Amino acid sequence: CGCKGIRSCLKCEGLKTESIPQKSPEIVFIYCNDCRQAVRIDFYENNSKCPHKVENEHTNDPSNVFPIDGIYLIADFIDEKEETELVNEIDQDLWIPSQSGRLKQDFGVKVNFKKQIVKYNMFTGMPSYAQMLIERIKKNRFFQDFQAVELCNLDYVNERGSSIDPHIDNTWIWGERLVTLNLLSDTIICLTNNEIKNSIVYIPLPRRWLFTLYSDARYDYMHSIQRQHIQSRRVAITLREFVNNNEKLYIENTNLCEKIIEISKRFTGLSVGRLEEQIKQYQHQTNDIERM
Repeated sequence: CGCKGIRSCLKCEGLKTESIPQKSPEIVFIYCNDCRQAVRIDFYENNSKCPHKVENEHTNDPSNVFPIDGIYLIADFIDEKEETELVNEIDQDLWIPSQSGRLKQDFGVKVNFKKQIVKYNMFTGMPSYAQMLIERIKKNRFFQDFQAVELCNLDYVNERGSSIDPHIDNTWIWGERLVTLNLLSDTIICLTNNEIKNSIVYIPLPRRWLFTLYSDARYDYMHSIQRQHIQSRRVAITLREFVNNNEKLYIENTNLCEKIIEISKRFTGLSVGRLEEQIKQYQHQTNDIERM
């Protein structure tokens, strides 16, 4: 597997002798997309509906209900036929083992986050199937100025114990909007905030829906997907943009950023894994010829 450090999947957990630490109990909230509030799940279930449809003394109690800014959901962003065609094209590419039981395909730059170094020599552009998606996304007013510079496909299955740990995407390089298209199965995105102790917000995410984090949900909450919420195969296409051109990254690396943006507008790219494989094959062939 591709697990490192504290991350694990079902495969490597079977090789470990120490037990996996258990998390403390959490108060669960469920996100209502209609009123953009997180609702305590037992309160939601007791009323059989969201509090924005109920008038009582509990509605304004922050222990039951609180707003979250920065979650944007678009239902049925693609249809079933488009989903099938997309996944077929994705599966023709090379899947690389990643952490926590996931497989991945990357189209984008290589980043050393600690040293703040960006290399684009393995970035040849976006895959051809991304053109339709990006053009459709940008028809929405919220995304008119969205320029994707990275596309990452992730494959989750319950047999591998696939998950993704709570995290906030890097803010030095990646911009405000994190855009994900959810394919093949429904799942739940989890949000946690260190200032809201022992609480977790569940965001139901149906298949073929487009999900975007921005604003508070992007910067103040960690997002994750728990193992228990992967019941069947899930493929996620995530698109990221650069930070604004008045941020440190862009100011100190203007030419580099503009070059990467130029490359990202091509739709003839190879995944990093496929390109690395081709380079290795070429090197082996060259070495064989030299030995002759």
